[in-house]
Amino acid sequence: GPVVVGARGRGWRCVASEVMQVAHPPPEAASELGLFRRDVRVEGVTVVATPEAAKRALQELSRHRDRPHAWDTETADVVVGRHTKSQSPVNHGRIVCATCYLGEDADFGSGPRLFIDNSGPAADLLLDFKEYFEDAEFQKVFHNYAFDRHMLQRHGIRLRGFHADTLHMARLYDTSLSSWEGIVQAKLASSSARAQDEQRAQSRAAPVKAATGFSLGSAPVRVQLPPNANELHTVSMPPDLANKIPTGYGFKSLASRD
Repeated sequence: GPVVVGARGRGWRCVASEVMQVAHPPPEAASELGLFRRDVRVEGVTVVATPEAAKRALQELSRHRDRPHAWDTETADVVVGRHTKSQSPVNHGRIVCATCYLGEDADFGSGPRLFIDNSGPAADLLLDFKEYFEDAEFQKVFHNYAFDRHMLQRHGIRLRGFHADTLHMARLYDTSLSSWEGIVQAKLASSSARAQDEQRAQSRAAPVKAATGFSLGSAPVRVQLPPNANELHTVSMPPDLANKIPTGYGFKSLASRD
């Protein structure tokens, strides 16, 4: 999933992206880049790449146990999407890093934005947070909780303490923001437009029938009526009243049959 969790602003996305640029190194450079991530300095971001840094981060998480903690993961070796080659996070993938945000007043060492490295020399460092993730006392917020839960499970972490999922909260706030619902709505709108176009085309192409043998008062009339003449003027009402109250009129009701 995306690095950003919650409403933290564009700045956090850009900062986290700078760190993530080295999260998927080629094999021959993994060691060098792993050491780089240990020493990297990004303003406002605390990069955890050692057990010592993990211990300090856990202390800060514990200090702020009175509030929800927003989490997200970045993954590799899993194909996601709406195409035929997509894979399930139940059986594929691994976490290369995890990010957390719980407020500007937190300080994990170099700022309030926590970045936990879990690849290269820091592989399996996330297991130092296993007890935290499995503690229901800590309230945790995710964006697409189901995906992150399965990915954590693949590292032997049974997630507890679920508080909210911002993916579903966004759908409740504005259902049009959901990509798949937007696709469905667009298809429905297109289908409706085609149906209306077809109906208009059929109406224009419908043969005109001659109506003869009618008189209006004492004068005989000859009129040209389309097939749906009786629908030119109608009134909608509940079915149980439709047969009881005379209402509306068509051309035929204005004339008497000869």
